[in-house]
Amino acid sequence: MTAMTDWQPTAWWAAFDDHGLLACEGVDEAAVRMEAAKAGHSVRRLWRRTDSEWRPA
Repeated sequence: MTAMTDWQPTAWWAAFDDHGLLACEGVDEAAVRMEAAKAGHSVRRLWRRTDSEWRPA
């Protein structure tokens, strides 16, 4: 048995401050980017991890 990890993008976006702390998040990318631009924060898309197993026949 082999465990496999994959990453998939979500619909969520987040803005982080200079210290890496979450400033705001949401599914509307434009709104998150607008809020982040006001304070000079960086915006990143949030990803989720999916695990699966592979078993030989």
